[in-house]
Amino acid sequence: MIAAIRDNPDYLVGTEDAHLLTEDVRETIGKIGAVIADHPDPMLDPKQNPDILHWNVTRMPVMVITGSKEHATSLNLKLFTTLMILSHMT
Repeated sequence: MIAAIRDNPDYLVGTEDAHLLTEDVRETIGKIGAVIADHPDPMLDPKQNPDILHWNVTRMPVMVITGSKEHATSLNLKLFTTLMILSHMT
């Protein structure tokens, strides 16, 4: 989510958490140079991501770590999410 907040100013605007994204918070997030997603949540699941429409990581470098015991459906969704990130990093 931090990567999406940095890369897309519209991410989380209009959600119940929008008030948490103060200018100070955005300034701090703007200083982050890369993120590591350690067993990431499926960001295309509305229960995990309140703003799928604006979840768009386009510039932030992301390293995704998964485990060897991931379930196939979970891994496929994470792979799809990873490919979405990578396709925007060109």
